[in-house]
Amino acid sequence: SACLAAHPIMLLRAADYYLSDSFVIERPFARIWGAGYRGAQDGQGTRLLVKSGTVDVLRVGPARFPGAVNDFLQGVDIRWMELGRTLPVAPDAAGLRAQDLLHCRFEGLSARESSIGFAAKGVVRSYFSDCIAFRSLPGSTPGSPYRGFLLGGAEQVGLAGANGSIFVVDCNVSIGGAPGVADSVGLLLEAGFADSFIENFEATGLQTGIRIAGDAGKIGGMAVAGHSNLHIRMPIIDQCSAVGIELLDLSGHAIVDISDPYVAVAPGARAAIAAQAAHGAWSIIGGQLIGRSDSNS
Repeated sequence: SACLAAHPIMLLRAADYYLSDSFVIERPFARIWGAGYRGAQDGQGTRLLVKSGTVDVLRVGPARFPGAVNDFLQGVDIRWMELGRTLPVAPDAAGLRAQDLLHCRFEGLSARESSIGFAAKGVVRSYFSDCIAFRSLPGSTPGSPYRGFLLGGAEQVGLAGANGSIFVVDCNVSIGGAPGVADSVGLLLEAGFADSFIENFEATGLQTGIRIAGDAGKIGGMAVAGHSNLHIRMPIIDQCSAVGIELLDLSGHAIVDISDPYVAVAPGARAAIAAQAAHGAWSIIGGQLIGRSDSNS
């Protein structure tokens, strides 16, 4: 924190950095780069490890909505490090929580053993590129939900949706071991999801790969702008045990397009693609849906 206060550019070597609380970045135009993010042992890349199960590992952005988009934190660039923890995670604790940001980039980040890998709200004209969320260990509350990526929300932040022009590109979510989670979702687009661009997203071994949950009744008039301009391009959903891609409670204002999806369901899955109360205009173009011999597929 002292280094960040003195220098807007930080390079972290391949080492483990233990944190007593969330590492908070509220300085604009900061660049923090590590030395790798795919390792899981000492000395394998840069690891930020919070000694808590209840807090976010990394928070980028102000604690409270600053009032206007032009007051958002700008120009933060974080790359090539793992975001982990040393204690079993509690519900809702994130690896990275990004909020009220403008023109930021997150690349080559790995969020391990959090309840939410990456949470974004009020993130405008920003990128998540080649980011990984992974869960294999039980949390402090058995049966709690798991989300690899959580985008959006019902709070009004002065944008068409809860984010604006947010790009999630070449990102991956998977589950291993026996984490004991319920309702595991690779990517949850919740309530106000407008102006979101999801490209080459991969999800493996989860119950649901991608869920578009419009909450139309909850957000009311926000759905007029908040349910448009969602693009999901070439997602790869493998071995989902419930539904590959799910559309729920979209308003009549919804405009959603899904192109070239690949969905391979696990035995017993309900559907590769399922829609319920999905109004408006939504399209699925091309792609491959693969079932199994199980009679319930």
